[in-house]
Amino acid sequence: KVKSMRCDVKTMFTLNTACTTCAAASKMFCPRGWSKTTQGAGVRGCRYTVKLGENTLSQPGCYHICKKEIEEKKCCPGFWGTECYGK
Repeated sequence: KVKSMRCDVKTMFTLNTACTTCAAASKMFCPRGWSKTTQGAGVRGCRYTVKLGENTLSQPGCYHICKKEIEEKKCCPGFWGTECYGK
């Protein structure tokens, strides 16, 4: 009897949005297909720069964490092909 053996691998990817003023951070979106895991203003503790004329100021800010799970289709060891068949 021919049996299909799949051993798909799931991988969780994480990325941070750009650091911005905490007042505007709640309006930041994750890229399409990603989920925002933080709420409100997000995570404090990053710094962003603002250019004022000749000066560049470093300001404390906030960012959000985004996650996306990718499932990679794989065959178990000893199985092959698009349907992962073996004997």
